[in-house]
Amino acid sequence: MAERYSLGVSNAWELTKDSMRFKLKENIERDIRREHNADRVRNLKIDTLFQNMTYKYLLLPVWISSYKYKEKVYQFMVNGQTGKVSGRTPISIPKVVISIIGVILIIALIMWMSR
Repeated sequence: MAERYSLGVSNAWELTKDSMRFKLKENIERDIRREHNADRVRNLKIDTLFQNMTYKYLLLPVWISSYKYKEKVYQFMVNGQTGKVSGRTPISIPKVVISIIGVILIIALIMWMSR
């Protein structure tokens, strides 16, 4: 089992403050547009002050696995929070070629039938 932080405390805090500022400004602009039936908001300046903020580091689960296919090892990862899967998959060249030929034939058939 391995755990490690992908961001340091200071970097994470700066990213979080930027995100909060952006969301605050976005929400205020949306409320102004809605309240005044406006198309856009210009020259909006927001000064944020962060006081007595507390936060905790968060370790999210990531599942890492690998499998062997035709004597090659493939690794994939699953983000436990978002469910996003990443990694490389084996590619079958004959299947890719057959798929491309099939698509070309279908397009040609559609074009021939639409004449």
